[in-house]
Amino acid sequence: MANDDLTVRWSGGERSFGPGAVVRIGRDLDMDIRLENSNVSRRHLEVSCSDGRWHARDVGSAQGTWQAGGQVSSVDIVGPVELSLGREGIGERITLEARATAQPDATVLPAAPAAAAPTEVVPPGAGGVGGPSGAGASDGTIVVGGQNRPGGALREGAIAGATVVTGESLTLECAGRSTVISPGATVVVGRDAACDLVTTNPTVSRQHARFSHDGTSWLLEDLGSSSGTFVDGKRVTSKTLEGRVAVWLGDEETGERVIASTSGSHRTRAERRRRLVPFLAIATVIIAGLLAAFLLIGRGPDEDELARGTVRISTADWIGSGTIIDAHNGLILTNAHVVAPSSPGAGVFRRKLSSELEDNPKRLVIEIADGKERDAEPRYLGEVVASDGYLDLAVVKITKTVGGRIIEPGDLDGLVEIAVGDSDELTTGDAVRILGYPLAANSRTVTLTEGVVSGPVKDDRLGSNRGMLNISADIRGGNSGGLAVNDDGELIGIPTLVRGEQVSSMRPASWAVPLIEAARQGKSYTSPWVRPLQDESVSDYRLVTPGTAGIEFNCKGDPVRSLDGLSAVGIAFDFDGFTAGKHQDVFLALLVDGEVVGRWTAANEYPVKWPASGCATVSIPIDVSGVDTTLKPRLVVGLGPNYVAPD
Repeated sequence: MANDDLTVRWSGGERSFGPGAVVRIGRDLDMDIRLENSNVSRRHLEVSCSDGRWHARDVGSAQGTWQAGGQVSSVDIVGPVELSLGREGIGERITLEARATAQPDATVLPAAPAAAAPTEVVPPGAGGVGGPSGAGASDGTIVVGGQNRPGGALREGAIAGATVVTGESLTLECAGRSTVISPGATVVVGRDAACDLVTTNPTVSRQHARFSHDGTSWLLEDLGSSSGTFVDGKRVTSKTLEGRVAVWLGDEETGERVIASTSGSHRTRAERRRRLVPFLAIATVIIAGLLAAFLLIGRGPDEDELARGTVRISTADWIGSGTIIDAHNGLILTNAHVVAPSSPGAGVFRRKLSSELEDNPKRLVIEIADGKERDAEPRYLGEVVASDGYLDLAVVKITKTVGGRIIEPGDLDGLVEIAVGDSDELTTGDAVRILGYPLAANSRTVTLTEGVVSGPVKDDRLGSNRGMLNISADIRGGNSGGLAVNDDGELIGIPTLVRGEQVSSMRPASWAVPLIEAARQGKSYTSPWVRPLQDESVSDYRLVTPGTAGIEFNCKGDPVRSLDGLSAVGIAFDFDGFTAGKHQDVFLALLVDGEVVGRWTAANEYPVKWPASGCATVSIPIDVSGVDTTLKPRLVVGLGPNYVAPD
């Protein structure tokens, strides 16, 4: 028996597919099933039939695929299976159902004897298992023999001794699983549940390595792992794969081994060069023509157009920058702290109580310059239509002229918009230009600074090693929300903050895509990175002698009545109404005479898994230099994405 027909049901309809289909689901126009929910990625889910069963695989979506409250990377379709593409409650719910029908038995090659070589790659046209005329002689067969199989046992139901793959496919064996992929697919290996191949080996990073096809050959890339990726005992950042290659995620002592086996026609570099010779003359003519066209039309917007696409945003109290990313609809991308500093999640991102956050401005004035050496002039008024306080990103929509006339369709078509590029392609050392309106420049003309990407910044909450990118280009107050472009003039980042008054950081543009899509479709946007405040409460908080650094779910320790002579203190508090097993956003501040002498947030130890109720003790360092330690200290406890302090 095999699962033949697959039926996919979603809010917009129902479709069925046969076993040879590969069903692609997402927001892109070329998807087999196109969903309009902005929480669904452009390419979100792929469903295919192999080994007589249908399987669904998340293909690196931003918000993940969820089943019964948990995030999954792949699912076997047995009967009806309900999934949420994007976080449950805000994502798109779909149902996948496979119908079992009788199928003829599949013919497989016999397992190689135990004494055979561990792996033999037989390219098309070469001798197969049975010799030059044996079975599989022209289909690019990988024969895996022996009991001590590299990478561990195959997944349940897989062929034990031999796997047939054709064309330019890649077979990966890792952590007891084996998978075959074709060009166009990408496999990420790591500890994160969202990875395509998941290992529990602690040496492996959450997202450690990626396998993909570059149009010519299969490529291995290290994704900035902490323990490194090794081939033949040498650490690599990227490597072209041919034949059978043993890849170590981490060192050979404690790491995880991945066996990568390519198939199909693998010509040598000399053979590929010989095949290219007949085309060189034609290619030269084509390249010359393209070069001439390139010189005529340019690679992207010039600096005048970039300046016109970069706006100055002014409020009653501060100045920021933004980028026009949709001229027809009047959409501007900027930082949340410029236009909506109290957006949910801002407290967590900025480590501040809700009372410390600025109120959202009531009036946003959009100022635009006619070129790179022209002053920005007030032109329009705007409203925030999507914001994420944790990402510190927002989209503003132009609604009126500065004189108050309502914007009609077509009024904004003369504006210059900047295309959003693929920030995932940025690597350390890539050039970047920053345009904006820093106050330090003391000018209403756009300011341009240049630099390079100097390195990624890890963010555990986002589950990414590239939550931010540090850059060498100088940014100052007023640059916030402005334009970071690559050599093609595409927006690839949003200048956001300066670390330690020295290191500039930008948010990669890829994080802004869900906000932009929600704004374009006129849909509401809710940050998936913070939990809204619901029924959580804390009570009976008090100071005790400090215990183990970090957090303990108990309330041990003697009472502390004076801070005199202490360099650390314990804070004990009872809590209730938490979601058991989930991270809760908690903020603690200790004040003396109105001055904060110590603070702690659960974000510092993300993720802390809390029980539903109980008592917790947190030890925090304090700095009481310059304060009267005989005064009674005051303790503030805040909850939620913006750390609301209970009365």
